[in-house]
Amino acid sequence: MKITCIPVGAIAANCYLITSDGAGLVIDPGDWTPELEQKLSPSFDKIQWILLTHRHADHLMAAARLQEKTGAKVAIHVDDAAGLLDPNVSLSVSMGVFAEPQRPVRPDLLLKDKDTLTCGPLHIQVLHTPGHSAGGVCFLIDDGGSPALFTGDTLFAGEVGRTDLPSGDYATLMASVARLRDLPGDYPVYPGHGPASLLSRERASNPYMKDVTL
Repeated sequence: MKITCIPVGAIAANCYLITSDGAGLVIDPGDWTPELEQKLSPSFDKIQWILLTHRHADHLMAAARLQEKTGAKVAIHVDDAAGLLDPNVSLSVSMGVFAEPQRPVRPDLLLKDKDTLTCGPLHIQVLHTPGHSAGGVCFLIDDGGSPALFTGDTLFAGEVGRTDLPSGDYATLMASVARLRDLPGDYPVYPGHGPASLLSRERASNPYMKDVTL
């Protein structure tokens, strides 16, 4: 499983290209930039899924254009799906950092907790982790080798996502963080912003993981 991280846009949201054995998917194409097109274009014929971790514009603004380029299916949690159609829900207008208006795209699949998807040899498990937004999810992805955890804006290296935006809630986010903490085993953690980490490192040093009690 090859993982390529491409920070995009003024807010530097991490977009991920994951490929394995001729199949590929993209997580959170947040803005259509020359770098994003350059990195993704060699894999356009492999990309089967566009997976979105949550409703916010800096994670989905390029979804419509990427779908046009690849024919890939778009998936987002049912509680955040309105963000793909309504710029007020995605906050694309209020963020004020995008050169072009948001292009709406209808999701092909509405995700729910514990859903599983396949993409060639890639196996994707959906973990509903609300708190940053009502429909925030993490993706646990494995191709039979070493699994990896993609956490969107739920969990960062040493931090967690903000909860002061519409549909955010601190107590709900802490429950989601505890769920990630209590996953069996250890995984590389690929967040929606900033550097990658390890789940074991976050358990040991992230104050939100260390101090959360339910």
